[in-house]
Amino acid sequence: PVKTSESTAQFLNKPLSKKIIKCLKAKNSLRSTALLCKCSLGTVQKVKGLIENTNIERKILAKENIEHISYIKD
Repeated sequence: PVKTSESTAQFLNKPLSKKIIKCLKAKNSLRSTALLCKCSLGTVQKVKGLIENTNIERKILAKENIEHISYIKD
């Protein structure tokens, strides 16, 4: 099998990632977000880590007309 990798932008642009971002923005805990989004805690942690370390989420959130997530470092 050929090993492929997706960019951070591609990963954060997935529907599940967008749903996770919305849940985190709503001040849900990591575990609550995992339950609400029907995904693993590891996936939620990955999304949170990526959005805290990149500016890509701003572009995604702008498309979704979502306010800036308050816990993201500027």
